[in-house]
Amino acid sequence: MRNALKKLSLVFTAGAAGGFVGGFLHWFLGAIGMLQLFDCKPAFVPFLTPQYAYAEMVWGGIWGILFVLPFLEYSIALRGILYGLFPATVQLFIVFPLRMDDGFMGVEPYGRLAPFFVTFISVIWGIVASTWWWAVDFERIRPKTWHPPGPPR
Repeated sequence: MRNALKKLSLVFTAGAAGGFVGGFLHWFLGAIGMLQLFDCKPAFVPFLTPQYAYAEMVWGGIWGILFVLPFLEYSIALRGILYGLFPATVQLFIVFPLRMDDGFMGVEPYGRLAPFFVTFISVIWGIVASTWWWAVDFERIRPKTWHPPGPPR
């Protein structure tokens, strides 16, 4: 039970870190005009508020539960890219058309390249979360048995 709670808190934190970076990147690309340059409408550009950062981190943490799945543990980038496609798919095919009533993949209200940026930011989330997971996975780092330094007894 203790190991399961440690793993769940680790994957949530990894996802939240990815959500923070992905949310900041989304805002930054809008702030410098990159999203508008690629024909994304102003409604697609978020405002950097505590509520926005909170939502990105919480949803990133919830999606971080994907990292409990034991797939592609040998490749940080490939695992991040693959797991990043899950939230992008849900956003494009469930949230935009059904929940927000924004049409197929949000193209009409947000612009033709909005699906590309949703996927790009989700993949960045996945890579950051996968890197965080790899960097702080203490079960991988710590040896199974530890002996104090000194002469063998």
